[in-house]
Amino acid sequence: MASIQRIVSPLTKEVSYRAQVRVKGRSSESATFPNRKEAEAWAASIESAIREGRHFPHAAAKRTSFDALAEDYTKTKLPEFDETQRAARRRHLDWWSQQFAGLSLAEITADRISRACDALAAETYTKSPPIPDAVRWKVLELAEAGKTHSNIVAESGQSAVAVRRILKGNAAPTEYKRSGATINRYIATLSHALTFAKRRGS
Repeated sequence: MASIQRIVSPLTKEVSYRAQVRVKGRSSESATFPNRKEAEAWAASIESAIREGRHFPHAAAKRTSFDALAEDYTKTKLPEFDETQRAARRRHLDWWSQQFAGLSLAEITADRISRACDALAAETYTKSPPIPDAVRWKVLELAEAGKTHSNIVAESGQSAVAVRRILKGNAAPTEYKRSGATINRYIATLSHALTFAKRRGS
């Protein structure tokens, strides 16, 4: 169960919000945020990832690593999804496995998940690889020779998008940050895997 407390600093009069999540049988988790929206989002992410999926028998949880869970989940549950969902969930699991490498399920606490979510939100990623210098120079040479855009694409062997990037002086791939909806999908995959472990008695 989550609660949000409004806190006013007696010195600066600045307002902050303290979110606290209580889970039966475990110590509470809390964090402080500059606004209520962030506090509520953090509490919701902790509840969705932990509350329904972290009630493992403690001895079994200490014996089972997250890597073993991810492998078991991949073999047992992923085939139930369509190809697009399988690929997305496998990508999510790979990311979580990097965060929880070497940890048992008992060690995957709300605090660890919260910090991992912060890292996920802060990370940047690219949708295409960087263009090698040799390719970039070839495209520029073709452009200087007066070749049309379609001819440059054909002779360089690059996509029209890549050629446009080079001609605009942007050979480096664009970096993106994951949206809130994407982060929620990562959390949903983790929650589903942990629930799967709980039902299997891991």
